[in-house]
Amino acid sequence: MAPRGPRFASATAGRPCPPDLRVVSPIGGHAKRRRPMNITPDTTTLTVALRLASLGHRVFALAPNAKCPRSGTRGVHDATTDPETLAVWWRAHPDANLGLALGGILVVDIDDPDTPWPGDAERAAELQMTAGAIQETPRGIHLLFRAPDGVDLHSTSGKLAPGVDIKTGAGAYIVVAPSVLNGKPYLWRKECELEVAPKSLPMLPAWLIDQIAQASNPVIRASIVAEQPASATPWTDTIKRARAYLTGVTPAPVRGQRGGAMLWAARALVRGFMLDDDSARPLLVEHNARFDPPWPSDEAEREITRKLAEAHRLPFDKPNGWLLTPDVPCGVDLSQLVQTPRPHPSIERFRPFPTDSLPEPVRSYVEQAAASINLHTATIAMPLLAAIASAIGNARIVRIKSDWKEPCVLWSMVVARTGDAKSPGLDAAVGFLRSMDQRAIAEWRRATREHQKQKKASKRGTQDAQDDDPPPPPKRCTLQDTTIEAAAAALEANPRGLLLERDELSGFFASFDAYRKGGAGKDRPFWLAAYGARPYVKDRSTQPLIAVERAAVSITGVIQPGVLQSATDKTDREAGLLARFLIAAPPSRKRPFSETETEQRLIDAMGRVFDRLLSLAMLPDGDTWTPVEVTMSPEARAVFIEWHNGADAERFEEPDADIRALLSKAGGTLARLALVVELAAWAGRETDTASGLAAAVAEAGPIEVTLDAVRRAIVIMDWCNAEARRVYTMLGEEGPASRRREVVDLIEHLIEDPGRGVSPNELRKRTRRFATSQEAEAALDALVQSGAGKWDYAGGGAPGRPTKRFRFIERSTETPGDAAAGRGFGNGDSGEWAQPSSEAPTA
Repeated sequence: MAPRGPRFASATAGRPCPPDLRVVSPIGGHAKRRRPMNITPDTTTLTVALRLASLGHRVFALAPNAKCPRSGTRGVHDATTDPETLAVWWRAHPDANLGLALGGILVVDIDDPDTPWPGDAERAAELQMTAGAIQETPRGIHLLFRAPDGVDLHSTSGKLAPGVDIKTGAGAYIVVAPSVLNGKPYLWRKECELEVAPKSLPMLPAWLIDQIAQASNPVIRASIVAEQPASATPWTDTIKRARAYLTGVTPAPVRGQRGGAMLWAARALVRGFMLDDDSARPLLVEHNARFDPPWPSDEAEREITRKLAEAHRLPFDKPNGWLLTPDVPCGVDLSQLVQTPRPHPSIERFRPFPTDSLPEPVRSYVEQAAASINLHTATIAMPLLAAIASAIGNARIVRIKSDWKEPCVLWSMVVARTGDAKSPGLDAAVGFLRSMDQRAIAEWRRATREHQKQKKASKRGTQDAQDDDPPPPPKRCTLQDTTIEAAAAALEANPRGLLLERDELSGFFASFDAYRKGGAGKDRPFWLAAYGARPYVKDRSTQPLIAVERAAVSITGVIQPGVLQSATDKTDREAGLLARFLIAAPPSRKRPFSETETEQRLIDAMGRVFDRLLSLAMLPDGDTWTPVEVTMSPEARAVFIEWHNGADAERFEEPDADIRALLSKAGGTLARLALVVELAAWAGRETDTASGLAAAVAEAGPIEVTLDAVRRAIVIMDWCNAEARRVYTMLGEEGPASRRREVVDLIEHLIEDPGRGVSPNELRKRTRRFATSQEAEAALDALVQSGAGKWDYAGGGAPGRPTKRFRFIERSTETPGDAAAGRGFGNGDSGEWAQPSSEAPTA
């Protein structure tokens, strides 16, 4: 059969592939790869992303050293050709892998070098000769073609042949060079690089279109591997046993139980039977058909991808391979499964705050101040966001639609232990507002003294009588008293709003005790109203009425982990009080003397930011004031809606009540963050000294939230949601889980480079917690068994014995539930997940 189509003509501008590439094996020639000769040199990921985007290819950032999307993102649905967005992503995550969205592209993904498909050498040669680009993957090759118009083709896994996948469609993607997976690179073959737009790629051969169309039939078919004789291979027997095990599930999962049932099934396949994802996926598709009702095909693909990721990530109380023993019965009673509480996520380590998402000069100030005090950037960024929100206050609200408007109110909390320099971080964030209060109070005291002098002089007759009214109370920005009487009175005098800042937030939560014990206290309703900037009226029998039109109070402060756990009860969580806080719990760290100083120019620039924000005027409305509405640009609103819908889908399937409460408020919080980012960016720009209408309009502040502000806010919001999940997990840990968390904190606190690993003896020497190396090894082994780390072995021990070192498993930043519905289907190319091993290598 003669090759159909040009020999890479459209892909390489007339340059045919080198002759050595045309000598192919039955599946396309990657059985005898000569990687040093045929592979393009590496380059920076951002450079490649920008080049592909310039050709019209939609790309996005993946987790480092992984094929899954970054935490809190929507994966392939975030893919873009916008160079500014790509620059922001890779500035924040320079080690992120690169994903290529496959809208309009079809990829033949060949993993198994021994696969006889497509059946003869001539067709195999035709595939390589007509492919628009060829990429070497850690396990095989990717052949890229243009998806045919008018033919409804879908992604398939192993349906053409074992180890041969088809990836195509708007929700699919692949990992592309220069990405790295487990230390192995993705690399384009020389003169076979992706150098043209998607529509300029060559069409795939007609015979392959027919095969894919038949394999894309939505009718559920048995796996090709499983249809082979039972005696073919032990792997085939394992797949058949796994199918029989799932078939025994009774009763059929119904709506509301499907998520938990699919997670259980995925865990049984990949951890119980030790199947890889490619082998498990067809079985899970069959399992979905037993649901009542089953998920639609597109949603089923997304949920299966999500549950496979969670099955690898979440801890489980059974050892790997527990279903491989011959005496394991098939099936499980689903009624018992549904009642089983969802296990806590694996021990997640703290991720640095994404300072690149902050506008200037906020970003530079946070980074320099944190370096100067030797703190995590989150310790300053979190209270600073609340301080900026309070400076805006009731001057602006963000309008999402006519009946959904969010005030500029943010609550943030830093969870830190005693001795972790909580106060310096809070001072660096709210010191600007405190200084303004001090100046205002000093001016008020001066005016009060002058008034008293004039009043005395008037009584002595040496001066004409003056107005007896004393100077009005000073305008304030901050509040320390948590009693509602003091807060309401301060808000009445400061209609713009206030910042409640507490070095210890325990007093804030303690103010609810009277309410909990059945007393007459009503602190909680007041603060919930203050979060929404809603009206508040205080009737007092012996004193004047207090009426606040918009009780806007942003809150920030620090609290110790144990105090937070004991201070927030079920009533607080059910009321959504904790869910309203943006929470960060950075681990303890060493704080040696730092020569770094925060530059005065940055301090002055931040002072100007607060001055400009406080200069934003409210609109007069009769005897009161009303905020100015700031809308979202059409592009920003579209991105906001997409993110909101993803979070809502995640909330609907989320079994944990605390996380559901968090996600239910995520959309409103995102809108508030976007408003803060937009106005902070405006306040940080150089002011226009020219006079005229344009300058006056510019000084009035922005009238809409831009796409850039929403994207930056999404990065912050995703980080906050992931961090909140981690903190909620910490609060719920008891017994062994709590002890494992303590060991993780010890390692990160005591070891200079946790990524290098630690031996049991090193851990024993660094702390008095373990009397012997055996005790330290047992604690580390508990982390290995939980999936938080693994044992590595290297030279340097006793003669003939390697050194045993514990290392954290560097997971993707994805958190439970982050692969929300709508993220899309496709994991780049199939891969095996790393399992922790507790056995030393043998000679």
